[in-house]
Amino acid sequence: MKDIKRYIISVVFGLLLLSSCTEKQACSNGAPSTLVNMLGLDGCSWIIQLETGKKLQPINLIDFEIEKKNEPRISIVYKEAEAMAGICMVGKMVEISCLKVID
Repeated sequence: MKDIKRYIISVVFGLLLLSSCTEKQACSNGAPSTLVNMLGLDGCSWIIQLETGKKLQPINLIDFEIEKKNEPRISIVYKEAEAMAGICMVGKMVEISCLKVID
């Protein structure tokens, strides 16, 4: 019976250790914002709206694993993609370097 308890404790400890290793670090100096569904607007998909109301069109949102529903609150670090233009035309095109859900 002692061996079974030790085995269970070892498995639980190992799982906790593994789950902590896969946790992503927060974006330092990230801008608080919201992911907004603009699929109804011609040529648009998901955009990012900053707390200031400014809208951004991310060019690499697919690079980040994020559940795109209920317009999640996010923190992002980005830079403007100056040589790009989008057909949605609701904001500047940006390349995201860090994205984290904050809800």
